[in-house]
Amino acid sequence: QSQSGLGQRWLSYPRGRGLGGTSLINALIYSRGFREDWDRMPEGWQSNDLASTFESLEEKLNLTTVAPGPFGLSVIAAAKSLGVSKGGADHWEHSGIMDGARAAVDARTGRRADVYRAFGADRGNVVLIR
Repeated sequence: QSQSGLGQRWLSYPRGRGLGGTSLINALIYSRGFREDWDRMPEGWQSNDLASTFESLEEKLNLTTVAPGPFGLSVIAAAKSLGVSKGGADHWEHSGIMDGARAAVDARTGRRADVYRAFGADRGNVVLIR
């Protein structure tokens, strides 16, 4: 349906329908978000408050870094030619060129790490009801 706020264009907003929800269809890119954004949140929700929680989640997800493919390499080359600097290794750093993206792929199995597999399956804490 066209939207007036989008100049009468429509926006595709796919959602996952399965155990794990939209994490089943996402781009497999993992990001903590920007430190500056978290630091605008109330006390208890700022980046330093959440760092250990993110580390715990990242350990459970067992994330791996995925090397860019041909298209990604072209984007990196174009960015370098424009003088864009290399990004940092800090998990809060999102500026500059990254050599690879932290992907929600389990490094142990090579399978996508959706929410259900990471936090529900085989743990006995989820009961499925038909």
